Amino acid sequence: MVADTEFFTLSDKLRALDKKEGTSREETYIKGKLKERLNDTKQVLVLVGDSTKDLYKYVRWEIEVAINMDIPIIAVNLNKVNKAHVKTPPILKNKAYFVSVPYEVKKIKHALDKFPAEYHRKKEEAPDSRTYNWDKISL
Repeated sequence: MVADTEFFTLSDKLRALDKKEGTSREETYIKGKLKERLNDTKQVLVLVGDSTKDLYKYVRWEIEVAINMDIPIIAVNLNKVNKAHVKTPPILKNKAYFVSVPYEVKKIKHALDKFPAEYHRKKEEAPDSRTYNWDKISL
């Protein structure tokens, strides 16, 4: 159920690191901590905005790790487009079976509830993206 979901972002981790005295913000350390979090993750939300496809140091790396760890990925389009598009990170379009949804709470919740089971049935279709026909779904 979505209400029980704990959300975690890179910025949360960086703020936590800033509060710890003597903690290094080195890339290796941050990636290690992020991978620990991904080990306990059931699905990943990728916010797709103007610069997402160009963010390589952490965003592309997190997506690649999620793909390799067999974690379902939901691409949430900040421009509210209901499909993969030019701003979608290439690694998703080239390597993953994922769903794209517009940045609307009810539609994101629907994907969080429904996509993981579908992902595990259809992941062999990768690379491919899924969209929902919202006219046929009662939210």
